[in-house]
Amino acid sequence: MPTAGERSSQVYQDVRFDPATVTAAMRGNQAALDGLVASCLPLVYNIVGRSMDGHADVDDVVQETMLHAVRGLPGLRDPERFRPWLVAIAIQQVRGRWRTGNRLASPTELDPDLADPAADFVDLTIAKLGLQGQRLEVAEATRWLDEGDRNLLSLWWLEAAGELTRSELADALELTSQQVADRVRRMREQLDAARVIVRALRASPRCAQLASLARDWNGLPSPLWRKRFARHTRECDRCAYRWSDLVPADRLLVGLALVPLPVGLALPELRASVGGRAHAGSGNSGGWFAKAGSVLSAKPAIAAAAAVVVLGIGVVAANGWGAFDEPSPKEPTAAAGTESMQPAVTASMSTSPSPSDASPKPSVSRFGLLPPGAKLPSGAQCATAVRAKPIRENKAVNATANRTTGHTVPGATAPLTRVDGKFTGTTEQILRWAACKWGIDEDMVKAQAAIESWWHMDNKGDYGTDASRCPAGHGLGEDGAPGKCPESYGIMQVRYPYNMQAFPGVEKSTAMNADYAYAVWRSCYEGKMTWLNTVDRGSQYKAGDAWGCLGVWFAGRWHTDAAEQYVKRVKEYLSQRIWTTRNFQQP
Repeated sequence: MPTAGERSSQVYQDVRFDPATVTAAMRGNQAALDGLVASCLPLVYNIVGRSMDGHADVDDVVQETMLHAVRGLPGLRDPERFRPWLVAIAIQQVRGRWRTGNRLASPTELDPDLADPAADFVDLTIAKLGLQGQRLEVAEATRWLDEGDRNLLSLWWLEAAGELTRSELADALELTSQQVADRVRRMREQLDAARVIVRALRASPRCAQLASLARDWNGLPSPLWRKRFARHTRECDRCAYRWSDLVPADRLLVGLALVPLPVGLALPELRASVGGRAHAGSGNSGGWFAKAGSVLSAKPAIAAAAAVVVLGIGVVAANGWGAFDEPSPKEPTAAAGTESMQPAVTASMSTSPSPSDASPKPSVSRFGLLPPGAKLPSGAQCATAVRAKPIRENKAVNATANRTTGHTVPGATAPLTRVDGKFTGTTEQILRWAACKWGIDEDMVKAQAAIESWWHMDNKGDYGTDASRCPAGHGLGEDGAPGKCPESYGIMQVRYPYNMQAFPGVEKSTAMNADYAYAVWRSCYEGKMTWLNTVDRGSQYKAGDAWGCLGVWFAGRWHTDAAEQYVKRVKEYLSQRIWTTRNFQQP
C-alpha cells in the first residue's frame, strides 16, 4: 500500500487539464470540479511559491488564486484555454499581493514563530530529492534572483519541465513569444551568474580575493551582491574557470514533476466562500475539499527561497546523456556527411496504434515502430513474446548482467515510471524486449547498441577527472585510468552525472540499461522534449521523428551536424546488419 506521500505524489505528478473535464466542471459536474481542482493546486502552488520567494504568504495567495478560479470558471469562454487562464490568475494574484503590500517581509524578517525552516522551498527540494551536482547548484542559485526574475523563472521552469507551453507562458505574462524569449534569455544569464557564485562561495579553500570581498557581506543572497560576486568570478583567474562547464538550466529541468504540495495546506476561506455556491444547482460543492483534505488540511508557514519545480531525476545523457540533463555534446568518432536523417523504418508491430484500455499484444516475429500516442505493450507481454523465439547468446561477456534485473527510477515521471529492467535473457533478446516495450523498431535498437558499445555491458566511456561525476565504486583511478573515472556505462552508455537516479541498475543490468535508454527515446518521440526548440538545432523539433530522437541521444541537440553524423553511422550499421556479421560474434 502506498504511503501518504506516495499517494499525494500521484495526485500532482501529471498536471493536465482535459477540455471535456473543464467543460463538465463549468456546467456544474461535481466530480469534474473535484478532479480539476485537485489537478490545479500543485501547479498554482509551484508558480506562486517561486514567484514569492517562498514567502509565508504563499498559501494565502494560492487560496486567493483558487477562489478566483473556481468562482470565474463558469464564465470561461474556451475550455482549451483553461491552463493559461489559470496561470494568468496566479500571476495577477502574486502581483497584486506585491503591490498592496509594497514590499513583503523577507524570510529573514519574519517572526521565527511564523516560519518553518523545513518548509524552505530550496531546502525542501534538496532534502526530498537528494539533489547533487549541478541540479543542487541551480536550486541554491535561485535564491540570488530578484523578484522579477523569480516571477519569470517560476513560469519558464514549468515550461522546461513540460507543464506549460511557450504560448501559455506568453499569455500569462501578457507578452509576445519574442518578448518572452528575450526576457528568458536575460533571466538565464542572471541564473548562470548565480550558479557560478554558488560554486565559488562553496569552494574549499575559498579564493582569497573572494573571501576578502565577502567580508562585508551579511551572508544573505541579494541582487547587489550577486553583481559584485559575479564580476569577481569573471575577472579572477582562479574563479573564471567555474563558468566553463555549466549545463544549460533547461536541460536540468526538462520532464520533471512539480514540487509536492505541503501536507496540510488548508484553504478555509475558499471552503467558506465557495461552499455550495460554486455553481448554481450543482448541489453540495464541498466534495473536492474532502478529496483534497488528505493533502490540504492545515496551513503551514512557508518561509523561504525558490526551488519550486522539482529538479528530480535526470534522464538521457548524450550517448547516455540524460534527456533532462545537459552533457557536453560528444564528438563523432568518424566523419560523416550531413544528409537529412528522416525515419526510414516501415515495419510495425502487429498491434493497433491507437490507445486503448488494454495493452496491445506484440507479435513474436518482429517488433517495429509504433506511432506517437500508441498504447505500448507491458514489459511482461513483451517478455512472453520475446521468449517465444529462442536466440542464442553472441556476447558471453554479458552473462552476469543479462541475468540481473533492474529497478524503478526514484522520483520518475512518465514515461520513466515504466522503467524497471525486469527481464533476463540473451543480449539480443534483451534488446528486442526493450524495442517491444517502447515501440521502436528492433533493428534500430540493435544497430544503435552496436555503435554505443558493440553490445558489451562492461563497456565504459567518457573518462573525466572530476570525482563528483564518478558513481560509487568507480572513483578516480579505480578503473585503470590514473586520475580519471568513466562517466558512461553499459550497452547504451548511460552517463552517470546526468542520470544518477538510474544507477546502479543501468550499470549492472543489461535490461535496465536498454529499458532506460529507450524510455528516453520514447519521451523524445512523443514530443515531450520541447526544450529542443530553445537551443541550437538544425530544424524545429516535433514528435514522430524516430531518427531525430536517436540523434538527440548522442548530441543532445535536434538535427545538428553532430546528431546527423551519429544517425548516419547507426544507419550504416543497420544496412550492414552488423550484429549478424562474423566479426560481431563472441560466443
